[in-house]
Amino acid sequence: MSLKSMVKEDIFIDFKWLIANVGIDKAYDIKSKYRWNSPYSKELVSVIANEIYKQYLIITGNTKKCLVLDCDNVLWGGVLSEDGIAGIRIRESGLGRTFQDFQRYLLDLYYHGVILAVSSKNDSVDVLCVFREHTGMILKEEHIACFRCNWDNKPDNIRAISEILNIGIDSIVFVDDSTYEIESVKALLPKVTTGLYNRDTIYDELSCFNLKRDVDPQVVRERTNTYKTNTWRSELHRHILSRISIIIGCFIKYN
Repeated sequence: MSLKSMVKEDIFIDFKWLIANVGIDKAYDIKSKYRWNSPYSKELVSVIANEIYKQYLIITGNTKKCLVLDCDNVLWGGVLSEDGIAGIRIRESGLGRTFQDFQRYLLDLYYHGVILAVSSKNDSVDVLCVFREHTGMILKEEHIACFRCNWDNKPDNIRAISEILNIGIDSIVFVDDSTYEIESVKALLPKVTTGLYNRDTIYDELSCFNLKRDVDPQVVRERTNTYKTNTWRSELHRHILSRISIIIGCFIKYN
């Protein structure tokens, strides 16, 4: 089956940008030009093929759906439980600029349809306070579909996020700055795509998102609100079951 028969619209790629990205010296091959009448190198041809495939995935909607993010040294610099809200780094300049730039990128992913969730080993009240009150935050509470801020292990939190949002584990991408947390998720949830946060490589790590350009921002906001409602409903259900269990336990003990 040909690519044309699978895709019902034209695919356009920026050929000049690909050549510039590979580098002119590496993009051309004189031997191939005279031997095969093809002036391009194997490296450039491979890059072109990958770009065509990526555009195909974008058109067909074949992409990861949800990005689960750690907070400390990912969304902001520093450790919230140790440095406090005033001590974490998120600002337009200095050491906080890296994290603010990353948040801008995440917001762009959000408006292209990626579901954002947070899994952080911090107290929930403190994390929400940062999202609501810190002037350096680009991401706001309204952009996050689900918060799991507690001292549970990350694989359990990711499972909970998957259940609350009703999405498959294999559609989740997890980003953390801790090698231990990344390896833990890899071992217990091998279907989750993981990315170790590093300022210089994280954007390449997130190239697994194949995003359409024609996403309606209003639809994105409405969908996020629906996910938030599901989160609140799930938390309420869990709280009620916990209270019922306590009441039943007391009843059995004293009767």
